[in-house]
Amino acid sequence: ALTSAEIDALFQESRPRYPVVDHMIFATSGTYSGNLGGLGGADQTCTSVASAAGLAGPYKAVLSTSSIDVRDRIYVSGSIYNNGVSQTLLATNAADFWDGLSSSVDFNQSQTSVSGYAWGGSNGDGTVATSKTCNDWTSADSGDTGRAGDVESPGTSWLDTADSTCDLVRKLWCISQ
Repeated sequence: ALTSAEIDALFQESRPRYPVVDHMIFATSGTYSGNLGGLGGADQTCTSVASAAGLAGPYKAVLSTSSIDVRDRIYVSGSIYNNGVSQTLLATNAADFWDGLSSSVDFNQSQTSVSGYAWGGSNGDGTVATSKTCNDWTSADSGDTGRAGDVESPGTSWLDTADSTCDLVRKLWCISQ
């Protein structure tokens, strides 16, 4: 028979362990309509863009859909830095990240300063902006709407600035996982 200490040890080994890791976030240099091929296509775009710039991945797009809030979709465990040359600290943990960034995410995958808007489909706290996800990132139709954020804005405006029709092109936010 196992002792209680051995049982506890086995139980601890069977739990998934999620390491605390720091994250890098950037706004893509390229722009895309709201038809990103769904979340899978958007995530693949982020990983490909990051890889081409020599950044270790994988990366995920910072996007909500009608069925999942981005705050529940991406894994944030440690500090979050922008991909600028100085790698500015934006948030110290997930709660801090969704409460609003201390600085803007105005650098791309190559550490070049950028401006403009990036798709998010989210409110500033990482919850879905209802009916603002370009039909879950599969539509480039001018009759559909997506929420976008301003890459030069800190606080919650980085994710939640304005609504855009899905035929317009915007950057993507990409975060290391």
